[in-house]
Amino acid sequence: MKQIRVKIQLLLLRAYLNTVALFSELKAGQLTAEIIFRPRKGKLTDENRQILSEATWETLALNDVKIQTYRWEGGKETVLLAHGWESNAARWTGLVNKLRKNGFTVVALDAPAHGESGSPYFNALLYAEMIEVAAKRFTPTAMVGHSAGSFATAYCAIHFLHPSVKRLVLLATPSELNQIFDKFLDYVKVSKRVRRGFYNNLKQRFGNPVEYFSIKELIKPLTIKGLVIHDKTDDICAFSDSEYIHANWKDSEMIATEGYGHRLRNGKVMSMVADYLTKELS
Repeated sequence: MKQIRVKIQLLLLRAYLNTVALFSELKAGQLTAEIIFRPRKGKLTDENRQILSEATWETLALNDVKIQTYRWEGGKETVLLAHGWESNAARWTGLVNKLRKNGFTVVALDAPAHGESGSPYFNALLYAEMIEVAAKRFTPTAMVGHSAGSFATAYCAIHFLHPSVKRLVLLATPSELNQIFDKFLDYVKVSKRVRRGFYNNLKQRFGNPVEYFSIKELIKPLTIKGLVIHDKTDDICAFSDSEYIHANWKDSEMIATEGYGHRLRNGKVMSMVADYLTKELS
């Protein structure tokens, strides 16, 4: 029954966007962007609530956008964590516990339109600016990101790098945003007019064509060291994206995993991250 409902919803959405595009490609593109950039709200588990209850909550702001942060105090350097799409700061429970055990102070933030942060829509460039605001407040020595949060973390480091940051860890990073968007457009099976309108809308929003926002190209001048982790069975972001990022990032290491998928929410992966940061920052 659920599958039938989803198919009907897709048919209606496709028909709606394709019809709008007959009259205005840009309007259809705007509507498509609003659909893509509006995440579903997730539910917190008891484990999620527990880890967040142990943190000090602090609200920051970027213009009129609320940034919700969570801080777990420790004796060593600060590590800043940025979660991915349709997630929240509590996704880092395993890594927070490992880093706290090793004495680090840990700070996590909710992305725009996620968790307790503001904005009705997600925007990776806005997320990067929010990470910058958090970096100014907490002066982390290292930053860790996953998926969309990894893209935003890398973009932040490239464009707004805070002087305190000495290491980056990028998990399951999408290098080419158009690949992610094309998956959605292919899934809905929208017309060429809708696609043109969508990408023209993005150019208007961000001031550059989507091809400009290529982490594998933008990361070339980055001078700090880092670790790239990606799973070979990732069906969301291409494994080759991280291979290219690693190849173009002079001072990076790469770990290829297999069987953990895109989420990488596995104790072994979190231990890799914690061990790397402990080794590099001790």
